[in-house]
Amino acid sequence: MKKILLIIFAVFLLLPMIKVNAGPAISITETNYANNRISIEGTGTGEIQIVLFGLDNLPLYMTTVTAEDGEFSITLPPISGLDEGTYNIKISDYEGVDTSAGTVEITAEANPKTSDNVITYIVLGFISLVGIIVLSIFIYKSSASKQKNNHKKS
Repeated sequence: MKKILLIIFAVFLLLPMIKVNAGPAISITETNYANNRISIEGTGTGEIQIVLFGLDNLPLYMTTVTAEDGEFSITLPPISGLDEGTYNIKISDYEGVDTSAGTVEITAEANPKTSDNVITYIVLGFISLVGIIVLSIFIYKSSASKQKNNHKKS
């Protein structure tokens, strides 16, 4: 009986020291790249540190966000010089104990159509120029023929 009580007592003493890891307390649920900005969404509590790594795996941008109701969402400001490729993102709680990683794919964005068809303007300019030349020739010939008629009458 004493041995059983001793074992139960030992278990209760050691129980607080046993840590059960139920998975990461923080995680990245979604990453997105649009309009030269990276958006990151995830789960966690408290202050969360976010680090974006470049293609050379060196830290490129760091920031901190506060999770509200167990979730966080942040859109990073435009970062110049991002080449196409897959960038790593790592997040951790403020103490750095719980960490999680994710990636974001950077792709080149197509230039938007601006409807400034240069060819249209060149064609219109050429037609206008031809019109001015034809009109000038017509006016010159009509004035020349009027002068001939005036010389014949005199």
